[in-house]
Amino acid sequence: MMALQGVEMVILGYNTPATNSQYFSESAEQRMFHHRLVLQAAVQQNSTWVVAIAKAGVEDGHALIGGSVIVNPDGIIVAETNSDADELIVHSCNLDDCLFGKQSRFDFCRHRRIEHYGLITEQSGVVKPLECDSLSRSCESESKILSASSGSHDAGMDFLDLSPR
Repeated sequence: MMALQGVEMVILGYNTPATNSQYFSESAEQRMFHHRLVLQAAVQQNSTWVVAIAKAGVEDGHALIGGSVIVNPDGIIVAETNSDADELIVHSCNLDDCLFGKQSRFDFCRHRRIEHYGLITEQSGVVKPLECDSLSRSCESESKILSASSGSHDAGMDFLDLSPR
């Protein structure tokens, strides 16, 4: 939502425990990897800066991963803390660095196709697709296969109509 409003920088705070109480085999390094991955992907897809400010040290008996970072609109980490202790990072952020992505690859005005968002807005939770035999293209339900001749899909592709009857 913020990217649709033209945001150029997101500043967020978080306090992630070093240990995942629901997945004990996940190491602090794996948690940091996923933390960076999510931030880098999100800023690149929205062409915005992110300043992620982490709590570090121990709180209420739980170690925290720390990991404050500043990520540029191309998804590159430009500043990062080096430990799980309190640290300060500084980077000069040019908000004009957001322009290329917002005017080209992520120009929402030209590239967003909200008419294809039905499933996202109508469903919560997982609904598994129907079981189909890929060789015979027969399905175990009364769903029909739509041909690409309808004009709404790429030529040469078939799609299942999973809408309720």
